[in-house]
Amino acid sequence: MPSNVLLSVGFVNAGLLTLKQALCVALGANVGTTFTAWLVSTLGIGGLKITMYSLPAIGVGFLLQVLGKTQKVRSFGNILLGFGLLFLGMSIMKDVFEPLKSNPNMQNALLWLGQNPILAVLAGTLMTVLP
Repeated sequence: MPSNVLLSVGFVNAGLLTLKQALCVALGANVGTTFTAWLVSTLGIGGLKITMYSLPAIGVGFLLQVLGKTQKVRSFGNILLGFGLLFLGMSIMKDVFEPLKSNPNMQNALLWLGQNPILAVLAGTLMTVLP
């Protein structure tokens, strides 16, 4: 279960959110995740480096968030900052895991997990739970 749903349920139980508001949070997070995946897949075509846009987005988003005169401008800055950080993090993860592509042990492990879907789910769960 996604963490935003768990938090929303906790907030409903504490009386901080109504059930309708919690549902909107959960649906909004799902739409946001879908939009982000679509955006990454669209911008990732053709060798476009997202990193070229992530750092300027972080800078402009931060400035809009801090110096924005209206709530609308500050909110847009927050969104821009969030997307910039998301794309920067994805770029860093891509660079960090790049050497594993040519590692024969990793390739064999992934092929083995591909043939054992239950163990693959357990391995993914274990990697998610561990810090």
